[in-house]
Amino acid sequence: MIGSANGSQYPHPMRPIILVFLVALVAACHSDPSPTAPARPMVTVAPAMSAMITPRREFTGQFAAVQAVEVRPHVSGYIARVEFHEGTEVNAGDALFVIDPRPYEAALAGAHAQMLRAESAVRLGQAETGRAETLYAIHAMAREELDTRASALAQALADVRTAQAAIDTATLDLQWTIVRAPIRGRVSRAAVTAGNYVQTGLSAAPLTTIVSQAPIYVYFNADEQSYLAMGPGERGTVAIGLTDETGFPHPARIDFVDNQLDGTTGTIRVRAVIDNRDRRLTPGLFARVQLVTGQQYRATLVEDRAVGTDQDKRYVYVVKADSTIDYRAVQIGPLDNGLRVVTSGVAPGDRVVVDGLQRVRPGAKVITQPEPAAADTSATH
Repeated sequence: MIGSANGSQYPHPMRPIILVFLVALVAACHSDPSPTAPARPMVTVAPAMSAMITPRREFTGQFAAVQAVEVRPHVSGYIARVEFHEGTEVNAGDALFVIDPRPYEAALAGAHAQMLRAESAVRLGQAETGRAETLYAIHAMAREELDTRASALAQALADVRTAQAAIDTATLDLQWTIVRAPIRGRVSRAAVTAGNYVQTGLSAAPLTTIVSQAPIYVYFNADEQSYLAMGPGERGTVAIGLTDETGFPHPARIDFVDNQLDGTTGTIRVRAVIDNRDRRLTPGLFARVQLVTGQQYRATLVEDRAVGTDQDKRYVYVVKADSTIDYRAVQIGPLDNGLRVVTSGVAPGDRVVVDGLQRVRPGAKVITQPEPAAADTSATH
C-alpha cells in the first residue's frame, strides 16, 4: 500500500497486473506435463524356415506278444515240484512243473503186463492154428474147428495191438507228468505250488503263462487317409516311441494290414513288428507310433507356438522391416520335429513372433529380440 500526501490510501495501478501474473505462474506450475508416446512392446521372433520333410502321422498303439501260451497240464495229479524261477525267460522244452508220476508209472507197468499176456495168447494161437491146419490137411479136423482156431489167433493179435496202444498212452501220460514250456519266452508266476491237485481241461485255471519277447508286435488303428497314403499292398515304414522317450527311436516295419475298414470308427487295424533284442519292450505297454505316409517335399516351417487361433482361422504375426506388426492368415499342415508346417501365408525368412503375441496388435511398432538358440537335438528335416 502506498499512502497519499494527505494520508489516504489508494490501490497501486500495477497491483492487478502482478496478481494476474502470479496466478498464471502458479497454474502453470501445477498443470499436468505434456503426454509422451507409450513404450514399444518387446517380442521374440524366429525366422520361418525352409526344409525337406517327410509326411508322417502319429497314432497310439499297444504292444502284444507274437506268441502267448497258457500252460495247462495234460494229466491230472498232485504237483510234486515247481522247476522254474518266476519272471525269468525259459526255453522251449524246459521243465516247469512235475506232477507226481507214481500213478502213471503203475499204469505203464500194467500196460506192459497186458502186452505180455496178449503176446502169450498170440504164441498159443499160432501153435494151435498150425496144428489145426495140419489136421485139416489130412481130413482129421473139420473146417469149422480150423476157422475157430484162426479166429482166436486173430483176436490175440488184436489184443497185442490194443496192449501196445495202452503202453503208448501210459508212456505219454508218464511223460506229461513233467509240464514243459511249449515256447521260448518270459514265464509268469506259478499259479499253483507243490502239493496242490491239478486237473486237465480248458475249464481249469492255467498253471502259468508264457509270452515271447523278441520280436514283438505293436497294434494301432490307422485312419482312412493314412491307409490311402500307404497305397494298395504297400508295407509302410514306422517308428516307435515309448511314453517316457523323446522322438521315435525304435524302428519297425508293418507286416499286417487288416482286410477291411471299420465303418463305425473309420479306421483299419495295422500291425508292426520290432526286433526288441534288448527285451525292453513288453506286451501291454502303450506306444507312440509314427507312420510315414508319403515322399519327402520342401515346406515352410514355423514354431508351433507362433500360430494363433482366431475363431476358425489360424494366423501368425510377422514383423516387417519397419518394425510394425503384420497379421497373416495361414494354412497349416502337420507337425514335424516340433515345428509346424505352414502351406500358405508365410515365406521362408519372415520374422515370426513366437513370444509376446498377446502384447501386440496389427500395425503396432515393436522392439524385437531373437529367440535363444535351442540345444542341438540332432533332429533332421
